[in-house]
Amino acid sequence: MLDNPHDRAVARRLSDGSTVTLDAKSQVRFAFTSKARDIWLDGGRARFSVAHDGRSFIVHAGGGTVTATGTLFDISLNRDGMVQVALIEGSVDVQPIAAASTMPRKLMAGNMIGFGPKAAASPITALDRIQARWIGGMQEFDGAPLSQIVAAANLYGSRPIIVQGDDLRSMPVSGRFRLDTPERLAVNLARILDLSVARNEAGALILHR
Repeated sequence: MLDNPHDRAVARRLSDGSTVTLDAKSQVRFAFTSKARDIWLDGGRARFSVAHDGRSFIVHAGGGTVTATGTLFDISLNRDGMVQVALIEGSVDVQPIAAASTMPRKLMAGNMIGFGPKAAASPITALDRIQARWIGGMQEFDGAPLSQIVAAANLYGSRPIIVQGDDLRSMPVSGRFRLDTPERLAVNLARILDLSVARNEAGALILHR
């Protein structure tokens, strides 16, 4: 069990290399086997940075599940059992128990969805970027794909970072970074990964070889 009794978000690394960042007064339990990784969000809010290792990664929250492989997403569970899922990077399948007889709802990056203990999923809407900044500017990553770090940083929106080349998007990165200063972050990532930084005509920061 992971419990965060503090008044700030706290990141924890799991045995599979994934990272869970717990909001204040939040709690998760987990059970990993050779075939699956199961996590139960018992209350509060958590951000999951999922390491891809071939096993499914299933978060149980309220009246449903969220299944991912390698991705970055938030789940919140309030006292009424209402669940909200916000996807930052990758894709997930959302399956409310109330709609168990139907196909899971597939959520793509930049979208969010909600469901209740006795209700099917609500319509998919655009990610609330302001709400998704709850962790704060500093985040810790352990072997996360470069694309996940960039996606988290781009939530702050002051100057987007773009990774040029699919081969670069999967490069693993470890460290603690401040995400709300995009110029500094781009320079730090370029230094760590032996990349270069350029700007396009719109002012976006381009990470490239």
